[in-house]
Amino acid sequence: MEWVFYMGILFCLFDIQGKLNKLTKKEEKNDKKKNNFKIDMMIKDCLGKDIKIEMSDDVNFFIEFGVVGRIVDYDKERFVFRYYHQSKKKYVKQYFRIKDLKSIDEVKDISK
Repeated sequence: MEWVFYMGILFCLFDIQGKLNKLTKKEEKNDKKKNNFKIDMMIKDCLGKDIKIEMSDDVNFFIEFGVVGRIVDYDKERFVFRYYHQSKKKYVKQYFRIKDLKSIDEVKDISK
């Protein structure tokens, strides 16, 4: 009889653990959606304006340090960054993933 009682307690503990796992996954998913919404709003606000972007460390070597450019277009996963390449002496468009974006700094005055 005692083993039935212990099995009941064990099932209750497993049930509680499963509910906790579901809640933590749901909370992480909501946090991710909030962060994506903030980044989407930042990109939408900076569309067509002169900006500097900071990317994650594994992407930084593709773009020159301190380059000023514009976000031309974006979708759910990627955005197009257009900037003037000094050595090529022309404007270059480059695609980046939104999840690699760390920060966007708007440039008020460009003095070269």
